[in-house]
Amino acid sequence: MEAHEGEQDILVPQEQKIEVIDEDKHYNNCDDSSHLVANRNNPDEKDPTLMRPQDCDEENAGMDEIEVPNSSVLVRMNYREKKGSRKKKRVKYAMLLVICIFMIVGVCLGSVLWIRAGKSNNNTNARNPQEAQADKGDDNDSTDPNNSTDIGSDTDGTGVINDKNTIRLVDTPAGRYVQENFGQATRDALELEGSPAYDALAWIINDDVANANYGFENMINDTDTAIAFQQRFAAATFYNTHNGTDWNPEGVNWMSEKDICEWEGLTCGRFGDTDVFRNLSDFKGAPFVTKIDLRNKNLAGPLPAEIGLFTELKELILTSNWISGTLPMQLFSLANLEAIDLYDNNLSGELPTEFSNLNELTGLYLGMNQFEGPIPNEWAQMGKIQQIWLNSNKLTGVLPTTFSNTLEEIDLRNNQIGGPLPVGYASMPKLAILNLENNSLTGGIPDVFADSVLKELYLGSNSDLFTDVDENGNFFPMVIFNMEYIEVLKLDGCGIAGRLPSLDYNTQLTNLRVLNLDNNKLIGNIPAPWGRVGSLVGLHMANNNFMWNLPWTFRNLGSLTELDLSQNSLTGQIPNGVNFDRDWGSGFGSLQIMKLDGNQLIGQIPPLPPTLVEIYLNDNKLQGPIPGSLVKLTALETFTFQNNLIQNVPEEICQMNLGSLIGGCDLDCPCCTDTC
Repeated sequence: MEAHEGEQDILVPQEQKIEVIDEDKHYNNCDDSSHLVANRNNPDEKDPTLMRPQDCDEENAGMDEIEVPNSSVLVRMNYREKKGSRKKKRVKYAMLLVICIFMIVGVCLGSVLWIRAGKSNNNTNARNPQEAQADKGDDNDSTDPNNSTDIGSDTDGTGVINDKNTIRLVDTPAGRYVQENFGQATRDALELEGSPAYDALAWIINDDVANANYGFENMINDTDTAIAFQQRFAAATFYNTHNGTDWNPEGVNWMSEKDICEWEGLTCGRFGDTDVFRNLSDFKGAPFVTKIDLRNKNLAGPLPAEIGLFTELKELILTSNWISGTLPMQLFSLANLEAIDLYDNNLSGELPTEFSNLNELTGLYLGMNQFEGPIPNEWAQMGKIQQIWLNSNKLTGVLPTTFSNTLEEIDLRNNQIGGPLPVGYASMPKLAILNLENNSLTGGIPDVFADSVLKELYLGSNSDLFTDVDENGNFFPMVIFNMEYIEVLKLDGCGIAGRLPSLDYNTQLTNLRVLNLDNNKLIGNIPAPWGRVGSLVGLHMANNNFMWNLPWTFRNLGSLTELDLSQNSLTGQIPNGVNFDRDWGSGFGSLQIMKLDGNQLIGQIPPLPPTLVEIYLNDNKLQGPIPGSLVKLTALETFTFQNNLIQNVPEEICQMNLGSLIGGCDLDCPCCTDTC
């Protein structure tokens, strides 16, 4: 048999059977070299890896056999097998190399992430106990990076979140500062996405335009920066809580890059500006909000707990807004507060006793809200308080027995307070204004008030205040004649009955400016000496049962601007120069409002004071023409004379173009403003 070119002949008997050789397998039980088959590449050498099956023991005798037709086929088969084996090995090695590369890359990335997470966790001294305990987990290992509560990547070291959705706010430097230094209410709020405090912190961290230049990442080591962060965070939370986008007019500079001292309504001071902080020189450069004045801005919602972060606040003025809810306890930690003005809002709940902790407070204005319950007796401990306004609430109970000796004014009108007027108020050395109108007080005015320094006493609309009448049905609080300093006395609708006493105008009520006795049960005439109280500016005796003539002495009340004697039973003529020694027209040098309607006055209308702005003469028995002298009243705006016997209106009166000229529907008056 001829050999092909490049190949050596191997003589194999034609019928010889040979096994298929696995080159990767060695047969250790066939060691006899006499059985070795000639090497295919070198026939003179024996290949120890090839052997005949009949030369092996029975263990290998069962191997598969095939018939080989000739030597050339065998050579090709063995060549191809060796080539395929080498290819398989190269694939295995390549796969191992790829696996190793992936393992190395994974280890490197894991190490980098673990190191950066460790740096982030070490930027703070300690977390709050609850958070640390939660991070420990069941194995109690807070340093294990696998226990981290971070979501996604950390910050870049500046405190600014690269992706605000990949890390919790509380895990930033600013967030950890809040967790370590602020109150529980604020810490809890940061766990609630969308809360005013959460949004405020997110704004500080993420708004690079507004906050990037303030260096808040350094605040742990820098006191001034920490103070700036605290004030900015508190202001932003305040803005979010009170719907800042709905303020009207809008808050200028709020939530901008400018310092909060430039935000509208905020006034700042610094440590060292007052005696209180004079020794704290380290903090002289730190600005603090000392005044918030956002009155009538359409603020809504409750006061946030973060109001307590304005630690140096002296004045809080939020008058005429829509602030609701109860007062936060953090408000009472502001030891420097001097004035709290929350007048005309929707605040509710009971009045906190903690106001007594504010030792610097001089003005407290909580009127026109929805507060209820009694006034705490502890308020007597407010050592510097000067004014308290609690009017128009839903307060009940009785009055506190006393207040601080510093108190100058208290306004409790329009509530539901009952009981007697405490005698202790008479001895308060600075109490000048006491307003208790429209309550349910009883017991009258104690005699000790004759020695008080009160200048203004408002007791109107306490219908049961004076019920202790004598056997003739008379009761009048005679104590008022001895109140030396009294200037304003309002006793309307208090149940006063009987005759109006006369007085010694030289020694009594010499400082009285306003007297209101409306809506009582007074009868008889008005004593002439009342027309000699020259200090009177306003005299109100409407809706009683006074009778007889008007006292001509009233023309001597040169300072009187308002006279109201309407709805009585006064008779006779209006004083004039014909029927009396002196008329009213030449007196009343300041009178602007004259109300004589609803009486039984007769005769013609005499010349009247030229200063009058409003004249009410309707529902009497006046007759004759309206005097032409009325045109001299150049300030006149309102003139009512319906339901009298007056028959015509002069043309010159029509030419005055009065805003209100009412003569009744039965009168032919083309210029009257009646709606008939």
